[in-house]
Amino acid sequence: MLQLTLCGAFQATRGSQELAELRTNRLRAIIGYLALESGRAHERSHLASLFWPDSPEDQAMGALRQSLHRIGRILGGDDASGATPLLISRTTVQLDPRQINVDVLEIERRLHLCDAHQHRSIAGCSACAVRLHDAVTLYRGELLAGTYHDGSDLFEAWLRERRERLARQVCDALRALATHRLRRRAYAEAARSARAWLQLEPWQECAHRLLIEALARDGQRSAALRQIDRCHKVLHDELGATPEEATVTLAAHVRRGTLVSADALPLPAAREDAVVGRAADIAWLHSQLANPAHRWITIVGPGGVGKTALVQHIAGHMASSFAEGVRFVALDDVADLADAAFAIGRALGQQFSGDDVPADALPGAIAHRDVLLVLDGVDRLAPYAAWFARLIEAQTGPTLILTSRRRFGSRAELVLMLGGLATPAPDAPPEASCDAVELFLARAMALQPMRDWHAERAAIQRICRAVDGSPLGIGLAVSQARAVHCQDLADVIERRLQLLGGTEQALPERHHRLLAVFDEIWQGMAPPQRAVLQALSLFSGEFSWPAATVLAAEVLGEPDVEAAVLRTLTELADQALVYTQPNQRYRMHALLRQSVAAMLEADVERANWLRAAHQRWFLGMLDAVRLGVVNRRARRYAATLADAFADIRSAWEWAVAVGDGVALDHAASPLVVMASCIGRYRDGASMMHAAATALMARAGDDQPARRRCMRLLLGAAELYRAGGALSQMSESVVLARALAAPDDSSDVLLPLLVAEGTVAYALGQRAEAVQLLTAAHARCDASTDPAIVAQVEHQLGITLMFLGDLEASGHCMAAALAWYRQRDDTISVLQCLTVLAQLPARRGDLRAALPLLEDVLVVARELDDPRSLAVSLVNVGSARAVLGFDDLTTVHQLEESLAIVQQLGDQVSLTGVLHAAAYGFIHLGRYPIAEHLLVRALRVVDSQRTTPVLLELLEGVGVFGAHTARHHQAAVLLALVVAHPTTTEFVRQRAARVLHALQVPAADDDIAAAAEAGARLDPLEARRRLLIDGGPRLAAW
Repeated sequence: MLQLTLCGAFQATRGSQELAELRTNRLRAIIGYLALESGRAHERSHLASLFWPDSPEDQAMGALRQSLHRIGRILGGDDASGATPLLISRTTVQLDPRQINVDVLEIERRLHLCDAHQHRSIAGCSACAVRLHDAVTLYRGELLAGTYHDGSDLFEAWLRERRERLARQVCDALRALATHRLRRRAYAEAARSARAWLQLEPWQECAHRLLIEALARDGQRSAALRQIDRCHKVLHDELGATPEEATVTLAAHVRRGTLVSADALPLPAAREDAVVGRAADIAWLHSQLANPAHRWITIVGPGGVGKTALVQHIAGHMASSFAEGVRFVALDDVADLADAAFAIGRALGQQFSGDDVPADALPGAIAHRDVLLVLDGVDRLAPYAAWFARLIEAQTGPTLILTSRRRFGSRAELVLMLGGLATPAPDAPPEASCDAVELFLARAMALQPMRDWHAERAAIQRICRAVDGSPLGIGLAVSQARAVHCQDLADVIERRLQLLGGTEQALPERHHRLLAVFDEIWQGMAPPQRAVLQALSLFSGEFSWPAATVLAAEVLGEPDVEAAVLRTLTELADQALVYTQPNQRYRMHALLRQSVAAMLEADVERANWLRAAHQRWFLGMLDAVRLGVVNRRARRYAATLADAFADIRSAWEWAVAVGDGVALDHAASPLVVMASCIGRYRDGASMMHAAATALMARAGDDQPARRRCMRLLLGAAELYRAGGALSQMSESVVLARALAAPDDSSDVLLPLLVAEGTVAYALGQRAEAVQLLTAAHARCDASTDPAIVAQVEHQLGITLMFLGDLEASGHCMAAALAWYRQRDDTISVLQCLTVLAQLPARRGDLRAALPLLEDVLVVARELDDPRSLAVSLVNVGSARAVLGFDDLTTVHQLEESLAIVQQLGDQVSLTGVLHAAAYGFIHLGRYPIAEHLLVRALRVVDSQRTTPVLLELLEGVGVFGAHTARHHQAAVLLALVVAHPTTTEFVRQRAARVLHALQVPAADDDIAAAAEAGARLDPLEARRRLLIDGGPRLAAW
């Protein structure tokens, strides 16, 4: 067999002997051409014109004949028979593909096998990863490196096309291989593949990203940061481009140390016996998930049939097929679409707030995420089938596996109907085997391996038939069979099944069968076990041992209640009544929890005791943040409460239902802090607003009760403001004003005046805002609460800064800063420092402001609050850009701020960062990215409906137009900003300066006319015109 190596230096060998006589370029070119085109015979005349294009035909044919003779002699010289792989006829020439082995063809063969293989993505396929590795290993350099034929343009064109095609194929293979290794956490190998790709295409941004991520995940943060800088330099030097958004986001995560591995979110462990009897179902699921066209699978079956166990098994085996692995979200307690969207978003790292409704925002936010979303227990969300379809409507994005008791009926949905395991026929012999019996035996022998379970097979068959092959029913029965003979257990279950069938007709038959088993377990439970189980039924989803202990203490009389609860939890887990989760928490099966909860409701007194204990525990969890300040400690603690939010809301609603205004008032301030820290502004605000509304109906003329309602409404207003929901904020403040009494103290009225001033300013009512905040300031001497005084100074200082009274603003902010530092309210300290740093900039001394802004950035990094860090970064980056610091540090700061703020749900911060970053990129001369950011900001501000913010954005668009020779449009927008009554003084002055600079002699008349038109234009109309095309660029008009 003749071995031809065409990648890199040409080499021809037969066995171990190199055919060194093939030294000339032309001979190597002829052999290379014939080898790569060996699938067909070639006309001699074609070869002659290809390799000797400038020679007369007879000379070219003679030269070809001599070359073929020499090649034939060399290639066939060692064969005793004289046979040669060169097949020659009077008119054609061909290399026999059966007698040659060509590295390039072998590469292409292996890549073709990958293309033909059925998989969701080549990067997630282990079988193809082996082929890819073999293919790229064979690529040792450029095709026919060093081989050329100056006299033939046709040959050179053919060779160039083949080189480019092969290089492209190898680069694609390296990309898939690096991605596969990254998903498999083989980071060193992934880095090698990415480097090999960069050797071929140093400008490929995706290759840089893969290398950066591999280095960072491998613990080589410094090397990853150097690679980020190298990427920036290559893009700038080679292409004159800035990094893509994906690169910006990745770089920000590397710098902040927040790059999370897919395996950092553990999946609930699947039972080893979950696959018993499910081989065909597993094979079907694997085949459907391997097809990228199938992105929604619903596993439908009754409760207890094993849907969750099956999907956990599949998720564990399919994780590497998706770029972001698997996210498992339990939704069996969720009926509200907003809660479902929030839970899914949280699993994916998304945050929401204010008018940014999770259900509306999530589909677009995750449209690019290659992740397997396992949504367990979505029965109550079936009416929202259209919304689930929106999650997968983009060509790329997440793949869904849902478990439900009913199908959704969407055309995009594939359905796997899951029934119970196969059970033996009533007349089957005891030795007959079936899936249900095998599962029973597997679990039973795991519990009591020395017992002769096979001797009881006939009774086991009866039990399996009684529970209709339900894995949950089998598990419950096994737990009971440990203490009784299976024959006796089968008799009891069948009797109870007959009883339930006559009294519980509203339940599905399969639930009758499960409840028959559970009823037997319940009857055999000791009173303490029953009491603990009833207490656990109040939890919304997962729960901890300490929480269970608090609730169980209400119904247990034992002195060492902690040990008793832990012992009982262990016993319940042994009986499959609760499940242990990977995060040291517990969970009950939804069907069993519903059954126990129904029993508890029959005992009203016990239910009330337990609900009161549930309320005390979960509202008491907020005490650690009761001081109402946001600092590093508060943020970390609030993050631990995120998983308990459903129970906190349930406890809050119970307090509302029983009218416990004192408890709600006590928990209100901590709830504001918690909701702010975890991004649940809308939920926290609606909880507080609803509580105030309910308590107002009972308050009457009771002034303490009315003041509690006022504080709840002002807390709701604060959360609405943070989330950008200014209309809801205004509504809450108006209701709070209606509760105020003429004789209320300054401590009661000051927060109300601050809230009213904040609303007025946000809505562009500047004179009213100053009046309200000044009135509040005048009352400060009568206040006994320095925290409220600090809030007044803070808000008044911000308002005065925007109105141009910089000296008075500085005094107010300094006073507030002193108090915030005393309370360790780090967020407020940062906000005050930011304003103080901006004062020199507003005086026109940006160079003096920069060191102050950089100090603020240091504090923000220490706090590790994403919102504050994003604002601090963009303030420093934009200031550096305006001052002419066109370097990687400036670009990195702007990019990192954008990457951070896009993960938040705070629309106010998002708008501000987008605008400030755009301003920075304008001064760096990077106009495409600036335009993109301005368009995004204009779209976001529509949801806020705040004229001052919109006017500031229009000023930014005007500055962009002035820098990009769109002078007419710039003049219209800047004149609008200058003329509008709600424009802040600082923005008005900045716009006026740019407008004045546009008055160049050649355009005087045009600019003047544009300015006149702009002064009459409505801001919302200007915004509509700028976005009229609906694309990523600003419309020209």
